[in-house]
Amino acid sequence: MTSQLFMIPISVAMALTIMVSNRFGEKNLMALRQVQATGLIWTVLIALTCMLGIWLFRPQLAAAFSDNPAVITQSMHLLIFALGYQLFDGWQVNVAGILRGMQDTTIPMWVTLFCYWLVALPLGVYLVRFTDIGAQGFWMALITGLFLSSILLTLRLRYQQKRLTTMWG
Repeated sequence: MTSQLFMIPISVAMALTIMVSNRFGEKNLMALRQVQATGLIWTVLIALTCMLGIWLFRPQLAAAFSDNPAVITQSMHLLIFALGYQLFDGWQVNVAGILRGMQDTTIPMWVTLFCYWLVALPLGVYLVRFTDIGAQGFWMALITGLFLSSILLTLRLRYQQKRLTTMWG
C-alpha cells in the first residue's frame, strides 16, 4: 500500500526535476526558489492527506488483506508507522528531485546510500533480531533512515541554494 501511495510523491518529484531544471538552465534564481517552495508545500499537503487516509481507514485497510483478527490488529498497529513514512519519504524524494533538477546527483546518491544501507538496514536487522520489538523495529529503522535522508538532503539543498545565490547574485 505504501508503494502505491509513493507513486504520488515520486510523480511530483519528477515534475519538480523538470521544472527546476528549466529554471536552473535559465539561471532564474527567483523562479527556481518559487518552484522549489511550491513543490515542497504540495509534497507536505499530499503526505498529510495520505496520512489522514491511512489513519481514518486503518481497520478497513488491515481487513482487506486478512480475516484473521490477530493479523488485523498487528496490521493496524504497523499502519501507524506508515504515517511517518509517508511524510519523510515524500519529503526526501522531492528534495532529491529538486537537487536532480539542479544537476546535483552524486552527493544525494551517497546520502541516500548511507541512510538506507548503512543506517536503516543494519538498524532494522538489529531491532528485529536482537530486541523484542519485532516487525515494528524494521519500520522504526526505515523511518529513521528516511528522516535522516530528509534532513541531509535538505541541508544539501540549502547549501546549493546559497551557492547559486553567490554565483548568480
